[in-house]
Amino acid sequence: GDNLWGGTFSKGVKVVDTLTGTIIKTNRKPDAPRSLNDNSVFAICQTTTGDIYLGTILGLLGYNKESDDFDQVPELTGRFVYDIKEDSRGNLWLATYANGVYCYNVNEKRWKNYLHADNDPKSLPYDTVLSVFEDSHRQIWLTTHGGGFCQFHPETATFTSYILAVGMPTAVVYPIVEDK
Repeated sequence: GDNLWGGTFSKGVKVVDTLTGTIIKTNRKPDAPRSLNDNSVFAICQTTTGDIYLGTILGLLGYNKESDDFDQVPELTGRFVYDIKEDSRGNLWLATYANGVYCYNVNEKRWKNYLHADNDPKSLPYDTVLSVFEDSHRQIWLTTHGGGFCQFHPETATFTSYILAVGMPTAVVYPIVEDK
């Protein structure tokens, strides 16, 4: 609608009325159940079904519109969620700072965690994942803080990595975008 949600570092979530420019609500972590689990909110995603998710240093939260509170997603408790994206198939992708990438398969209703394996060059190149991107061909790309960036291959659950050895100036890659 006309509300804009903004995640802050240490000040919770601010909800702004875009018509008036005023902050209409601030969600902060009090000592109460079903509140924010941390005041630093690094990622916000509204899915095509209208669900809102927040990524914090301490995990993933789902927003309950009816009760105006949050549910902790148990599979992600204690995981630093750095980015959240919904892909064109409705799956939810979470980039975590040290725990690889998670994907929630909406058809199977289950989480899958992809991690780096030293002995597997087709695994995730690094466990600190900074962003998730889906290109116009519905391919998933991930950027990392030490392993360059990579493309995910869903048919084999493997990755193709692009790192220093192939001409990247650094192994740290923040967001990526697609050009023409």
